[in-house]
Amino acid sequence: MKLLNMEFTELRDLALAWLILGLAFANLLGGLSFTPGLVALFTAGLGFLLHELAHKVVAQNYGLKAEFVADYKMLAFAFAASFAGIIFAAPGASILKDVELFGNSCGLQQQAQ
Repeated sequence: MKLLNMEFTELRDLALAWLILGLAFANLLGGLSFTPGLVALFTAGLGFLLHELAHKVVAQNYGLKAEFVADYKMLAFAFAASFAGIIFAAPGASILKDVELFGNSCGLQQQAQ
């Protein structure tokens, strides 16, 4: 299944990371109840989501393939740390695919001198 050039696994990773980060921030805001959860999902959670989608849009603008991959160990750590009053959010990364590190295959063209 593709939606806006996203595979199902990327959509799943984004949704779960958004939910888990939202819960972690909600726990800091006032506990795991409806109002703090809703506030956290639409502030910190939405900020995370837009940030990661911006990575993907910029990469695609340069002709690169990019995919968000969640780091479930770090998501679990972020959620657990929220009970100690700490947020350490490293939910995953936008991975560039089919990129040659040296050369002109990164979608950028050198200007003629």
